[in-house]
Amino acid sequence: APPSSTRKRIPVEVTNDGAHFASSEDARFDYVDAPAVDAFAPSMGPERGTLVKLRGRRFSRSTVCAVDGVSVPTTVLSSTLLECTVPPLTPGAYYLAASNDGVQFESAAQSFRVYSLERVTRLVPRRARGGSTIVVRGANFVNTSFTKCRFGDQDVEASYVNTSAISCIVPHGEGNTTVGVASNGVDFVGDVSFTYAPSVSIEKV
Repeated sequence: APPSSTRKRIPVEVTNDGAHFASSEDARFDYVDAPAVDAFAPSMGPERGTLVKLRGRRFSRSTVCAVDGVSVPTTVLSSTLLECTVPPLTPGAYYLAASNDGVQFESAAQSFRVYSLERVTRLVPRRARGGSTIVVRGANFVNTSFTKCRFGDQDVEASYVNTSAISCIVPHGEGNTTVGVASNGVDFVGDVSFTYAPSVSIEKV
């Protein structure tokens, strides 16, 4: 189709001799506005796949997301927000894009990073009071400011130590729970057992 500066529907005509044209009410071509992708979150995810939200402009009911040019399941939440399912991928950098016609895609400025799935093997110590610092041992931890630990249903910030260790400050709680880790702050892995130690209070000296 030739370029157009306006959004419109036009008839499509065909000819065999270049002089006589035939058209049909069912043969129509729609010009649609190209979408724009401004940002997305999370900016990275594990190799098993993740759900990403794209923010931008001119999204419509027909908008689809793509990862390196391959369309993926998409939910249109509004004209400025999409929810895209990034499939399992090998670690590396990938471009996220959106299209209103399924053919021409507009990419985000930055790439989406896929990392190796983390493994959580143990906690040191496995019993501590709220406010204490524990070390989570495992593998494939990523040096990023997004990393979080999850104690049951409580998420706390984590500090990267190296690829096999991160540290977390224990939130206040009681009883037994489990601890998991997410390098992107969203996709948690691991369910290692943890016990809250009772708080110590000094009534008088």
